Amino acid sequence: MFKERLMMVSSNNMHVPIYSDGLLSKNLVSTTVYILITIYLMSNLGEAAKCNELDGYELNSLTSKTVWKLTSMSPCYNATHGPCNYLLTFCQSLGSIDSQYIQLGDAAVIQTTITDTPNHTAIVLGKYKTGKQIFKASNNEEGFYATFNPGQTADVCGPLTVTVQFLCDKTVSWNPVLGNISRIPGQIEVKQDNCHFDVILQYNGACRRLDPIDPSTRIDPISGGSVLLIVFSVFLSLYLLIGMSYNNS
Repeated sequence: MFKERLMMVSSNNMHVPIYSDGLLSKNLVSTTVYILITIYLMSNLGEAAKCNELDGYELNSLTSKTVWKLTSMSPCYNATHGPCNYLLTFCQSLGSIDSQYIQLGDAAVIQTTITDTPNHTAIVLGKYKTGKQIFKASNNEEGFYATFNPGQTADVCGPLTVTVQFLCDKTVSWNPVLGNISRIPGQIEVKQDNCHFDVILQYNGACRRLDPIDPSTRIDPISGGSVLLIVFSVFLSLYLLIGMSYNNS
């Protein structure tokens, strides 16, 4: 066993430090924590890159750190009249941008009446899909759409759901105000069918580009299996290191 203090071993007139059990354990714990944090950050980077990519379309404006706002004259859910406000975020939750929405958890699309306080009366239509691609190209026309996890459960028809569709219009530019509310430009249409909402918007980034994303520059996310394999390899290395240390003591 190692002694409980730092010893100096003389070899060829050189002093090599050998650490006690306590110091070795602390170093192993610190190394393990550092590696796990690195894996977590790499995984999140890959997730962000995956959500923010759709070949042929521009998504950077949509996925900026901002809360997008639109007003529709259609009635709000469970209301007999409009207008109605909608707040949206893409590839992130509302609470990650504005602290007043933290209590709504992973909410990414909410609906409020004009006169109500948003964080008290918000109806959650859709939630952030953590680490998943939310954008998909439209099948029959130029443009794309975004999907979300289901929102809160309604009394009559079950979970509320929402799809946001982006139509090509080269004259409509989205200009985000970082860290704040940004108004959605262009013509807006909101349709409701029972518990499902369709939000139809215009966006110049929905016009297909002639220079799609080069696959060689894409940052692929780390899969769950890869993360587990890395973690297993780290702990196996630590196990072997500890074993060799004790065998040489």
